Amino acid sequence: MPDLRLTTGARQPKTRTTFSIRADSKRQPPPHPALHPDAPSALCAQTDPEVFFPEPGGSTDAAVTICSGCELWASCYEWALTIPDLIGVWGGSTERQREKERGRRARHNTPPADTPARERRAA
Repeated sequence: MPDLRLTTGARQPKTRTTFSIRADSKRQPPPHPALHPDAPSALCAQTDPEVFFPEPGGSTDAAVTICSGCELWASCYEWALTIPDLIGVWGGSTERQREKERGRRARHNTPPADTPARERRAA
């Protein structure tokens, strides 16, 4: 299982999988899908965490490939979109990709991908 500890400040050491939330945030993030007791094993939990936190300008290809083969990909991606200051690759997406997707959804009032199709059409 990844070590999902709340941290504040800039980039954390690459010794554990972490995410960052603004220090002034009063909201606790939802738990990561891999922490759900009924969830299948997440591939990230079986991989060196450094893969998901490349150096600035480094390649994210390995992390994205791992995520694309994981059963929790969609739920992890949606989870990652709920946390604005999340660092690293989560749900097969980089920080920049998640920021673009949040902006796109805000502009188009698009519901999350895991929303049933009938509800998406109504939105």
